[in-house]
Amino acid sequence: METVTIKSIRILGIAMDTDEENYKKDSAELWNTFLSQNIIEKIPGKINSKIYCVYTNYKNDAKNYTVMLGCEISTSLKKKDFPAEMISKTITGGQYKKYIVTENIFNVWEKIHNAKHRRIYTTDFEVYEKAIKNSEAEIFVAINNTKEEQFIEAIDTINAEKMTELIAKGIDINYGFYTESNFLKRIIKNSSSPSLTKDNLNIYADVAKMLIEKGADSTRAIEFAFSTYKNNPSFFETPFTKVYDTIVNAMDRNKQLIKAISYGDIRRIQFLLENGADANYKIPEEEYEGMVEYKYQPYSPLRLVMFCISDALITDEELKEYIEIVKILIAHGADPKPAMELAEERYGKYNPTNEDSLFMDVWKVVADAYQKQIEGEKS
Repeated sequence: METVTIKSIRILGIAMDTDEENYKKDSAELWNTFLSQNIIEKIPGKINSKIYCVYTNYKNDAKNYTVMLGCEISTSLKKKDFPAEMISKTITGGQYKKYIVTENIFNVWEKIHNAKHRRIYTTDFEVYEKAIKNSEAEIFVAINNTKEEQFIEAIDTINAEKMTELIAKGIDINYGFYTESNFLKRIIKNSSSPSLTKDNLNIYADVAKMLIEKGADSTRAIEFAFSTYKNNPSFFETPFTKVYDTIVNAMDRNKQLIKAISYGDIRRIQFLLENGADANYKIPEEEYEGMVEYKYQPYSPLRLVMFCISDALITDEELKEYIEIVKILIAHGADPKPAMELAEERYGKYNPTNEDSLFMDVWKVVADAYQKQIEGEKS
């Protein structure tokens, strides 16, 4: 397999629409027509006798497409000169993965479907020199071959040398920021595979560090990791943690703390507070410019907790986690007063006799800490 550049090629021949389920049957029928009716001899203006099997007009996530058999023709040939049963298609010029077929061609296509090529589904094609023999066939698969797409392929194949080379050459570090192509997000996703070795994970951790040093934004990767693995805490005790921590630790400790609280990530909150994060950190006022007054914002860790627990979609399990988070924050010196002020601004005066609920249980931990603070000030 190699990557080659192909110029556009004009093909004339016969075609039919097919799909994944019926391709083998339809393909056999098309080949039978092509051979039994000696179509190759009826193609006007053909440049040579190579037979092209072209796949194009991909639809429905490439499950439906058109398959065509024909030959390359001169670009000067006019449509009026085409035989009635024939159509013309142009193989799109660009970057292709080239396979030499040395086994059953369906087996080769199976390998292509399972490969991690960045396919673009414009035109793919097979070329047969003369007779239809597997040993004489070549397959060309259209790919996106920008440096960024090469880097994604290198991530998927854990090619440390290629990733290092591309970073050195200069790539868009935050390419595909909101998509599955985001580099750090992809590294996090791939790192979760149980089949990876310690060496594989070390490579991912080292590459993640290089990307971050070049300015990669780790936000999307962190959000993906937490939302994906939140309900499997033991997952973070696996070797995967090294990659996760490499990416997460690139973010400022205090900003990480705010992010971890918004996701209810107890493990990360505990780690951050034990490693320098400030339980009384305040998000700068300018970050709320143009919004509601700063005094109404969840600008500190405990205030953010009191803000998060009002989410209509929050579950009982998440509320229980926030009880523990409040206790952890207070144990690390979080001031309960600003949180009480925000809570009473949003929910009314705190009343310990209100109906029991997990929501009130969270608030009670803050209120008790605030009461203790007041009594301490009096004494």
